[in-house]
Amino acid sequence: MKALKCLVLHLVILLSISKASAINYYSRTTGNWDSNGTWSTVTYGNSTNTGTFPQAGDAVFIGNGHTITVNVNSACSNLDIGQGTSGIVTYTSAGNRTLTISGNLSVNSGGKLWFNKNFSRSHTLNLGGNLSNTSGIIDLYFDPNDNVTLNFTGNNSTVSGNGTYDLNNVTMNLISSSNVLDIQSTTFEPAIRNNVTFTQGKYLHNNNSTFNCNTTLNTTISENATIEIPLGTMSISNNGNYVYLQGKILVDGGTLSIAKSNGGNGLRSDQLTTGIPFLEVSSGTLNVNGGITYKITSITKPFHFKMSGGTINIENGTGPASPNEGLYVTDVSGSIFEMYGGLVIFHRPTIGPNLADVQVCGINGLVYSSGGVMQFGDGTTPASSNFAFMPYPSATYPNFDVYKGTLYPVSGGNTSDFQLLSLQIESSGTFDNRSLYGATGDNKDMYLRGNYNGCSFINNGTFSCRTGAVVFQDDTLQRVGGTVTTTLFDVTINNYNNVTLDTAVTIGGTLSLSTGLINTTSVDLLTLTSAAISGIGSSSSYVSGPMVRTVATSTAGTLVNFPIGAGGYYRPAIITVKHSTAAAVTYWGQVVNSPAAALSYSLPATLSSVSTRRYWQFVRGGASNFTNATMKLYYGLDDGVTDAPKLRVAQGVTSAWVDNGGTGSAAYNGNITSTSFATFAGIFSLANSTGGTNALPVELISFNASRTSEGNLLNWTTASEINNDYFSVERSLEGESFQEIKKVKGNGNSTSEINYSFTDQFSYNEVVYYRLKQFDFDGQFQYSEIKTVQPVKKNFLIYPSISTGENIAIQSDVAVATIQVQIVNSFGQIVSSQQLLFEGNKTILHETENLKAGIYYAHISNNDENNVYTFIIMK
Repeated sequence: MKALKCLVLHLVILLSISKASAINYYSRTTGNWDSNGTWSTVTYGNSTNTGTFPQAGDAVFIGNGHTITVNVNSACSNLDIGQGTSGIVTYTSAGNRTLTISGNLSVNSGGKLWFNKNFSRSHTLNLGGNLSNTSGIIDLYFDPNDNVTLNFTGNNSTVSGNGTYDLNNVTMNLISSSNVLDIQSTTFEPAIRNNVTFTQGKYLHNNNSTFNCNTTLNTTISENATIEIPLGTMSISNNGNYVYLQGKILVDGGTLSIAKSNGGNGLRSDQLTTGIPFLEVSSGTLNVNGGITYKITSITKPFHFKMSGGTINIENGTGPASPNEGLYVTDVSGSIFEMYGGLVIFHRPTIGPNLADVQVCGINGLVYSSGGVMQFGDGTTPASSNFAFMPYPSATYPNFDVYKGTLYPVSGGNTSDFQLLSLQIESSGTFDNRSLYGATGDNKDMYLRGNYNGCSFINNGTFSCRTGAVVFQDDTLQRVGGTVTTTLFDVTINNYNNVTLDTAVTIGGTLSLSTGLINTTSVDLLTLTSAAISGIGSSSSYVSGPMVRTVATSTAGTLVNFPIGAGGYYRPAIITVKHSTAAAVTYWGQVVNSPAAALSYSLPATLSSVSTRRYWQFVRGGASNFTNATMKLYYGLDDGVTDAPKLRVAQGVTSAWVDNGGTGSAAYNGNITSTSFATFAGIFSLANSTGGTNALPVELISFNASRTSEGNLLNWTTASEINNDYFSVERSLEGESFQEIKKVKGNGNSTSEINYSFTDQFSYNEVVYYRLKQFDFDGQFQYSEIKTVQPVKKNFLIYPSISTGENIAIQSDVAVATIQVQIVNSFGQIVSSQQLLFEGNKTILHETENLKAGIYYAHISNNDENNVYTFIIMK
């Protein structure tokens, strides 16, 4: 332990001596670096020199009129050149020399650091700190055989100042990969004549200059190196073929261009040892002349691609198209593809055989897609261009936008299904589900998992679905839009947040309703061709709105399923039809949640009523070949079917209901099939046979509101009820925004008249609006008509309406009156009663200071008036 303490003490003493020995050297006169007479340790031009000449750790200052020659391998901590008008550091021509600056290099106004002689010398400048060139000159290039290589070798280094530069080769080899070489100067990079070597650290192009880096050579970004472009423009190997990425490229605001514009090679991932090559674009622009793919020796090695913003232009050169992939993330363990935003544009397709323009690590790697767009083609793309992508059954691609040309799923034996966030086809674009190479694979299924521009599928061009399915599968509302009526083959709805049509869609194969609704309108229709197949859906998945079925057969007993509903009610229908010819006929059908009883049709003697809830509407178009049909209607709790044997199907023909017979399958939930009918009219309803007790359902036969001495009295009567949970009494003072003021329990199921009433004790000097909101047990509801109560002139006024405890004032406009005042709390208890005499239109006080906080009602009555006034006590 004693020996250890002595060793530590010895080290401390050595460090102290080392720190104390650091000397400031000032140029005394023009001379060589290693000459004692060149330097002063006091100030510029002074003869005092307590040392020899600058060594590592010393600070060096070059004054006006002095030229210092690096004639030997030299070192210092900081080098400051120029007092403001002159001062030079130059390299000798007698041999190759190295100047190592462990700290900062500053070239001030009038100062110079250079080599300007023709002696075939290659010198070196190692810099460990910052480089500042305010208005000086750093000239490290005389000709190809006479120059100085600049190496950044320290921790973090900043290059600042916009002085004059003429540079040869620059190397970034910082102490660690996390250290940063921050290039802030706009004149530094454009002055680099030859190459930048990216060995270790982060190269930060943090200025607005345009920098053409390594113009004629291939460039390797080493495993421990990063290039980041937050500002300006940087081109790498713009006259070379390749940029090999072993480390990282980050584009986050500036513009980076890769490889020459007339070539077809681009950026290649190239894992060296364990570090995974990484490319990230978060903002700004990345131009890749060629593709983003792998170096041939790294086809089995991982690559990490990440994009959250900005733009990537791929294959946007002017020369021949690339024989390689446009964007390829090797499908191996460790590879990652992430896209959350931004735009990737494939300007021209690959010409390589059996290759995809885009292929991600969809089997062995990790794929994350939640946003961003991959655009195939632009305005300069030939219309005959064929783009391709590699399908994967379980990896989701970002949003696809087919701008121009045709996009195919590439095959080469891979006929897998594929997943996209969304698909948009522009007017000059085509999407063809047939594989571009190899097996046709016409039956691949396309899963759409999101939205782009508010839609999951937009077709303004051409969509060739072949025999595959389009599956809408997401956890948010998906929309189908575009200017073209799109024909799909198979369609599956598996989205509990529904799919809305903003354009007409035709299905030629199978409609599979798994989860979620298809929202349609009379314009944005869903049409099933005569070859299409559909079930009747379910309460969790159906067509909410109108749809069209096409029939082109004369076969008897053809079933035409309508999986329809409206307003949250699933009420399918099935038409079993016989046509005299096979000419095509369309049946347009929808559910209407309005009372069939309100239609102006008369009832036959066999029917006592039709539904007060809804009806089915159908329109037949095409050939006049109708022979006969039956109609099967499905009903639920709110339809009020309590007497299934007496349930019938009624058809509205001209101005009368026709009894089309049938018998309900069960009470409350079930279906009914009519007898055969030979005349097809458009309205069908559930009906109650004479003598039956079907409620069909809650039937409100009266609702009235009137003013009384106790308040506003509401009365309503139901003729029958089914599934009636309660009534919500709602009030409004302007007739638009209603608030619930009372719940009145319903009677569930009833076939006899039931009377209800409620008194609103609040007093108003204006019109009051009331309505009923009737709720079923399943949460469905319907509204009554709105009733009003008109105000009357009041002889009395109380104030304040909200009191903090003081007495309330009662004012009267009558000359003489005796009134009775009763104060009632919110529980209906009388808490105060008093007679008051008014004389000469005066105001009197009524004691309320002993009342607790709460709502109170002042009942004021005399021979002419009996009113209730509301006030609130707050304490």
